[in-house]
Amino acid sequence: DTLAATIFFPANLLIWGEAWVENFERLTHLETRIHVTGSPWHDYLSRSTAPTATEHDILFIGGSQATNHSARWARLYEQLVGDIVQACENNEWSLAIKLHPIEDSKWYRERGWERYVVEFDSIRDALNSANTAVTHFSSAFVESIALETPIILINEWSYGLDEIRPIKGTYFVN
Repeated sequence: DTLAATIFFPANLLIWGEAWVENFERLTHLETRIHVTGSPWHDYLSRSTAPTATEHDILFIGGSQATNHSARWARLYEQLVGDIVQACENNEWSLAIKLHPIEDSKWYRERGWERYVVEFDSIRDALNSANTAVTHFSSAFVESIALETPIILINEWSYGLDEIRPIKGTYFVN
């Protein structure tokens, strides 16, 4: 342990923005030095919010990994998407589903949800098109923060993201 501490500490952790310092500080080793450095991509996004009216009430950010892990996760993912579709239909909210880059629309088409799949040029365009985003797990939640698009993260998959809360504009639900 002493040798490991000598080699690895004090460690440096580079973080994008003060909010991340507040969220990660309590999760790091006491001797870790946290530095706010910025992120060119996220800095660009934070300056590129859309000033126009949004096109969709809800944006679901897909992720094919949920259907590829286990039968349980596939069922949870299908239930999640089904619940979002039903809530949008019941409340007359417009819904857009943004596919993960490695995902295709076949899975949604097989369930009759293909009308909700929308092609976007980028995650920025997708997030700027919506009032609220929803995802089960996606790094796009960081981009939603930069773009100031509120996002709901589903905790069902236990990726540990709820450990970094609170984050302004990010809502964690089961």
